[in-house]
Amino acid sequence: MRGAYEQVGAEIPLVGGCAGDDLRMNVTHQFFGSRILTGSVVSAAISSDGPIGIGVRHGWSAVGEPMTVTSSDGVVVKTLDDEPALDVYLDRLNAPAGARTDADAFTAHAATRPLGLSRRGRDEIRFVATADFENRTITCFAEVPQGGQCSIMEGDSDSVLEATDEACAEAIAGLQGGTPQGVMVFDCIARKGVLGGGIVAEIDRIAEQTNGVPVAGFYTYGEIARTTGSSGFHNQTLVVLALG
Repeated sequence: MRGAYEQVGAEIPLVGGCAGDDLRMNVTHQFFGSRILTGSVVSAAISSDGPIGIGVRHGWSAVGEPMTVTSSDGVVVKTLDDEPALDVYLDRLNAPAGARTDADAFTAHAATRPLGLSRRGRDEIRFVATADFENRTITCFAEVPQGGQCSIMEGDSDSVLEATDEACAEAIAGLQGGTPQGVMVFDCIARKGVLGGGIVAEIDRIAEQTNGVPVAGFYTYGEIARTTGSSGFHNQTLVVLALG
């Protein structure tokens, strides 16, 4: 994100998502023309004579009191409120026994219980990917800055679908009264896990909110929506781009 920001500057918004591999957490691939790549970034520049609207919502709510990230190293959270991060995370959630000892059970439990970082009046979501049972740390999909405030988040299908409506409304509002000609959607794979069969309802709601214009997108391992500042990387969030 910082590299892209340095190249295009503050006036150009950045929207998109990270490739996935159907939750195998092994390797992802990208398409560029006729080439199949891995470990790469593919970008496209879109210009328009009309306005462009961007909506960002996640649908998660904080559980309990916020905590201070007292020790972290990039994506690895070591301590929360000066206690081992894994223990704090598990105890706050009253996690089942399996999630406390088994890596797969932990990942399944954590998939719908992310961390929320308090930034600029809104929470930026961080997917909790894995646990280190020996060192009692947790690893997220994106950086968790040391010294910042965070909360454990939870959500359900109703809150996730409500966020879908809000993201679409925010994107359309950015068209300044115009009608969208097309919509691009970047939706976190973890939101799909919460919705289950409700993913059809989510697609229907997007179509309803955008008056049935063409919609394209994919499920992501991380969502990009940089509109202010140099950051703008999200997890377990829906990003909607409306083209006027």
